[in-house]
Amino acid sequence: MSLHQQTKNNNILVFEDSLNGVYSALSAGCRVCWIPQKQFYIPGELEELENKIRREDDENLFEGRINSLNEFIPEKYGLPKF
Repeated sequence: MSLHQQTKNNNILVFEDSLNGVYSALSAGCRVCWIPQKQFYIPGELEELENKIRREDDENLFEGRINSLNEFIPEKYGLPKF
């Protein structure tokens, strides 16, 4: 008997700032909210990358991009309000 309950990966929401991390989480079957550091991207690049991620996300696990955790609204992701 296991002491820990198994959680399905698609019930896990990952917050990630790196593009490689986004792809890793998606490969693991987790839902992902991308919070990129804007200073590392040129204008317009974030939108292009977000569109690319969405096109490649066959399982619809990519939840989108936000600018800061201050913009995180838990209810949007099926989580309780805090």
